[in-house]
Amino acid sequence: MKNEIEENKKLIEELPFLKPTDWLGNDLEDYDYSFTLLDEAPRGWRNLQIRFFREIKPLLVKANYLDKYKILQSKEKWGSWRLYDGGLSEEIFEEYNKILQRYEFESEETCILCGNKAKMTYVGWICPICEKCWNEREYNLDVPYEKAIKHKGE
Repeated sequence: MKNEIEENKKLIEELPFLKPTDWLGNDLEDYDYSFTLLDEAPRGWRNLQIRFFREIKPLLVKANYLDKYKILQSKEKWGSWRLYDGGLSEEIFEEYNKILQRYEFESEETCILCGNKAKMTYVGWICPICEKCWNEREYNLDVPYEKAIKHKGE
């Protein structure tokens, strides 16, 4: 836990928009760095998210928008990473969306549990899970990995 707190402090220093706030955008009084806005999405996508935010930071700086950028939600939906923010400068909107779309597509092939290369699986829910994690989890419902893979267009 101590290492995680130190890692979160460093991340928030580098990427200040990862610090959670209240609904009005105010700092949380009792915030202890035990979590960041990255933690809303599956743990396996943590590195993917960090790479994305590091890539867009120069855009935000270029548009003088670093202190205005707000993350509203970061989550998994239909097997893909979804990021909702509070809006952007028109100056960087198009470039930002191209970068975001690339990472959304990448998330569809990244295991939500460990971050390794994965295939989209379906057994009541749709999520990219690698074969190793699939076989190690109880929720695989005794369905072999190959039978759980959802192929595009299905």
